[in-house]
Amino acid sequence: MFGGNPGDPDFPTLRLDDFWKLKLHRPQSQDIFRKATFLLRQLKFKELCSTGDSIQALDYLQKEVFFFFFCV
Repeated sequence: MFGGNPGDPDFPTLRLDDFWKLKLHRPQSQDIFRKATFLLRQLKFKELCSTGDSIQALDYLQKEVFFFFFCV
């Protein structure tokens, strides 16, 4: 993509002489799955913390998240 309009009302046809490159890529399915899993675990941990039972929240991290992360 070339140029751009600087938005100067005195020179409406003025164009900038800079170059821009946009490259799009599709994320892989394992990256989407990993991000979704992280967000769900984060939400569950925050919900457990909000109940005031910090022992249960830590237990969730130690037993469910740690086990799944290192044993799968």
